[in-house]
Amino acid sequence: MVQAGAALSPGNSNAIGTLSISNSLTLLSNSTTRMDVNAATLACDLVQGLSSVSGGGTLVVSNLAGTPALGQSFQLFSATSASGNFTNLTPQLGGGLRWKFVPASGVLSVVSSFSQPRIASEGLSGASLVLQVTNGPPGGTNYLIASTNVALAVTNWTRLATNKFDVSGNCSFTNAVNVTTPQRFYAISATVAP
Repeated sequence: MVQAGAALSPGNSNAIGTLSISNSLTLLSNSTTRMDVNAATLACDLVQGLSSVSGGGTLVVSNLAGTPALGQSFQLFSATSASGNFTNLTPQLGGGLRWKFVPASGVLSVVSSFSQPRIASEGLSGASLVLQVTNGPPGGTNYLIASTNVALAVTNWTRLATNKFDVSGNCSFTNAVNVTTPQRFYAISATVAP
């Protein structure tokens, strides 16, 4: 367990390293995980052998050489199961690129910062509609909007909820379903707040 105020760093400063843990790992909020990557060789720090990892705190990424490029990925964690996520990921890349960390795979990727948020999945939970949204800007605000008329200008749709994307560009919305409304269309907007 990495306590609040403590840090995890698999390698020496400015050197790639591997840390093997044959147990679970919990990264508490306000902890720091420091991982080195090398964009020139695609090498990176790795924490491996984990039965499970529970993410939290801040992920600090140090690029040792080369320039991160769209599509590059780095395996930072290898675990049988994963839960949670980092609340912060620093520093961001700039130049139209950003880091994206996916807890389930333990992979840090370089993605476009100009991506369009989208509804990844939807489902019912009792009398509520649950929407999972992905591909958003980390920390960015987004709005769940709805209309009974799909042809209505988006600026005239009704805002149902406001949320922030997590460090991986994901968020979810849960909204009560009105069974007396015959049809309702939903959209995610990162810019329009009706």
